[in-house]
Amino acid sequence: MAAFGFMMLLRWLPSSGRHAHGAATAERHFPLAAVVAHGTSAGATVLLVLLVVLRRV
Repeated sequence: MAAFGFMMLLRWLPSSGRHAHGAATAERHFPLAAVVAHGTSAGATVLLVLLVVLRRV
């Protein structure tokens, strides 16, 4: 699932690539605050899971 999240982030970021001249993708309509909040929540979740796993070892 993390790979899918990173793919969505990369599609949301503006680019000047060869295929960037077409219509805007649906991902471009997400507000910045929503993208930042989602990324922060995902990062905190991964960090907390790693801390729990490392503490049990």
